[in-house]
Amino acid sequence: MVSLRELLEGDEEDPHFRTPELEKKPLVFYIREEELSDLFKFLDSSSETTPMVIRGPIQRMLNNVVSRAALGDVCNDRQFIIDSTYEMVKSFNSFNLFNCYPGLGFMNVVTGKKAGWLKLHREVDVILISLK
Repeated sequence: MVSLRELLEGDEEDPHFRTPELEKKPLVFYIREEELSDLFKFLDSSSETTPMVIRGPIQRMLNNVVSRAALGDVCNDRQFIIDSTYEMVKSFNSFNLFNCYPGLGFMNVVTGKKAGWLKLHREVDVILISLK
């Protein structure tokens, strides 16, 4: 029987499998396996008799996988970047008068949304530039 790992890694002798994209995949698999094992340990240690909302731990696991794959393990401000991203998405998804009336673009300045976006942008930029 063929294991799942063998299927995902492919045939090493075939030159079609030696692409740069596939050479990066084992690192992502390792990160995903590590985060999943941490999630399973957390779920194992939680109380078996009380109901639990699983959305938070799964969301945290997915955030960790994506941020570790994109930013690496060296980024200490990973949680700040994730929180800033959620804040930006929440701000963009809120009601915006500019979407209904494009001529009222100045309303983002009046309401302070544009200043908030620029502040978050500058803070995240400082962190991302320091990662170079």
